[in-house]
Amino acid sequence: MIANVLFILVGIVLILSAATKFIGVEKVIGEFKLFNLLKYRFFASTVELVAGIILLFPETRFLGTLLTTSYLGGVMTCCFQHLGLKNSLPAMALTGLVWAGCIMQHLGF
Repeated sequence: MIANVLFILVGIVLILSAATKFIGVEKVIGEFKLFNLLKYRFFASTVELVAGIILLFPETRFLGTLLTTSYLGGVMTCCFQHLGLKNSLPAMALTGLVWAGCIMQHLGF
């Protein structure tokens, strides 16, 4: 039960974050320009959207956990390199929630 809530929470956050990239929210576009990654915006948002969607289904959560961890690892690296540790914390928190959900699901919570 708790694991399901964590997976759904992270999945929704990823889907909404991907939507901001697709729509082109000015703050998000500014960060992509800062990182010199503007040409990869649609690729990154597609990966994020897919990761968020597959976290919502119990049959694909293991794959979603791996994809989310990989994607957010890149996000943490970019944010830490360009903006410092403080701006990497949201990605670290989401990664922690995904793995906490994975462990809880394995233990039957």
